[in-house]
Amino acid sequence: MARVGLVIEILAPAYAENSLVVPVSIRFDEPLVAGDILYIYADNYLAASVQVTDQVLLEQISTRLRLDSGVIETMLIAKDQTFISQSSNVTLTQSNFALPATSDDSNDVRTRITEEADGLALMFKNEMGTGGYLSSFGIATDYGYVDINLTPFVAGNPYFSIDLASPSNFNVFPLEFSSGLPESKVEYDLDIIVDLFGEVFILNSLREIVTPNDHLIVYNDTAYSYESVDPFIMTVARDNEFTEEFSFEIGEAYPSAAGITYAAAIGLLGVAGIDDAILSVAGADGNYVG
Repeated sequence: MARVGLVIEILAPAYAENSLVVPVSIRFDEPLVAGDILYIYADNYLAASVQVTDQVLLEQISTRLRLDSGVIETMLIAKDQTFISQSSNVTLTQSNFALPATSDDSNDVRTRITEEADGLALMFKNEMGTGGYLSSFGIATDYGYVDINLTPFVAGNPYFSIDLASPSNFNVFPLEFSSGLPESKVEYDLDIIVDLFGEVFILNSLREIVTPNDHLIVYNDTAYSYESVDPFIMTVARDNEFTEEFSFEIGEAYPSAAGITYAAAIGLLGVAGIDDAILSVAGADGNYVG
């Protein structure tokens, strides 16, 4: 069953003069718990990911991002596979975006605990250049760990703060350094055929998300790994274009229609007739998803 009350709020300025240091806070109506994973994207590039362990209850996390076009997006995959995404747009009044190519293995850190002792603010000394940067660190608490991965889309001398549901002692430790530029996140509008438990049907307008770490299909606000559903599906169209796989099936089943586009098929068959035609193509060899 989907998590109830799990809502993400992005707190970011409407305008920013310095695109290389844009503050953002991510607040949860229901705390982040072990098994959840939060991704923070800057202009479609992964800036940071956050996970907690054991009994940690994370209510808010803040950092500073480097932005080019001003789009901040969060993507949360809960432990029950509930999928929640949120986005915010920041108007950049000056465009000075650039990622440094420097290499820096510095890990000096300054920390400050909040008066209520339920939060920690910290800043590392690191240029966060693509030639070498601090890529992960951990925060030990009385309840477990907060593990944070970061990329050069986090501002130089990275700042993070966390707020927990209860007071705690804290200890910060750097973990790893990396180099290079993360790949961008790609999303598609996906149509598929499903063959499951003897039932064959079409699902339209699913959300397909491809990141450096995940390949997901989102259906009814639930995220499934592509690998887990691949044996039961055939991809038909991405962004209203037949996939290479399905185009091949069309040519095999109906050679005279080889090379037809999705738009042309819709135009000739109409919205009401396209699903029957797709199932006819897929089942021509007796195997709808093979």
